Amino acid sequence: PPLPSPPALSRSFSGNGIVTVPDDEALTEVFLISHGECELNLAPDLVGGRCPAAALTVNGKRQARALAVFLKSQGVRFSAVYSSPLNRARSMAVSVCKVVFSV
Repeated sequence: PPLPSPPALSRSFSGNGIVTVPDDEALTEVFLISHGECELNLAPDLVGGRCPAAALTVNGKRQARALAVFLKSQGVRFSAVYSSPLNRARSMAVSVCKVVFSV
C-alpha cells in the first residue's frame, strides 16, 4: 500500500531565509561538521577512511578554531554533540566545543 502523505507544516519563511516557528513547536537544528584537514588529506593517492592514526594537521586545527569562532559569533549553542571515535573527528569536536561553550 502507498505511504500516507506527511502532515502539512505551518512554517513561514521570510525573504532573509529565517524560519519562524509557532511557540508551541520545538525546532531542532542539526549541524553536520566534517573534520578539518588531516595527515591523510596530504597524500592525494590515499583515502583516510577509518584509519585511526590520521590526526588533524596544524592547518586542520586552525580550521577547527575558525569554525568554532564563526559558530560562536552566530550565537550557535549545542544541546548535544556526537562524534566519530576517530582522533581527527574527536579533536575537531572538542576544539569547536571549547570555543562555543566558553564564556
